[in-house]
Amino acid sequence: MKNIFFRNKETENRNYTRYNGISEVEYNHHNLSYYLMRKPSDKKIIPYLKSIKGRDILEVGAGYGYYTKYLLKNNDVEVADVNPYLCQEIGVQVYECEARQIAKIIKKEYDFVLSFWLTEYLNPKEMEEFIHGAMEILKPGGIFLTTVILNMGMGKAYTFGAGLKGINKYGYSVSDILVMSEGCGKVNFRRIDTYLGIPFATLLKIKKDMNVL
Repeated sequence: MKNIFFRNKETENRNYTRYNGISEVEYNHHNLSYYLMRKPSDKKIIPYLKSIKGRDILEVGAGYGYYTKYLLKNNDVEVADVNPYLCQEIGVQVYECEARQIAKIIKKEYDFVLSFWLTEYLNPKEMEEFIHGAMEILKPGGIFLTTVILNMGMGKAYTFGAGLKGINKYGYSVSDILVMSEGCGKVNFRRIDTYLGIPFATLLKIKKDMNVL
């Protein structure tokens, strides 16, 4: 099923267009960084996703649905992606938009807004807009959960290496994130290290205030 509510033609840079025409096999290619960094993170992310049941969920930047499949078993899921053709085989409602635009494009509320390995493409302004936009479309008490590359340890090496390839990726400190998420709700961090114990990313969780109308 493919339902596109919004089509954005403004973003034309390598961060996004490099996925044009890419196959699922290429998209999910397991290189060295996957085994050093992404695979350890799945030990924290996937059990959490499996624990979510009976909720309305928006996943931003779902791609081919690597994490979506764990959510679909027990929840109502919709996705938003700047490359919606990647998501068309997932079988859910698809909104085409950038992460920072979700509150402008999507006019409903969710129990969870989730995103994994997307925020590394967001500059500080876009990152702040994404966080606040997610809070706008969350129900009171709802959860925003996303991965954030840290600007230290392996995270710093990761973003530097991307830059050498002409791809803009961003890492942030915990203090950066706290400033960006000020007034959004209760903020929690769970650090993600490589197999070697080197800091790489953090799992950011923000719970929207129950008193927000």
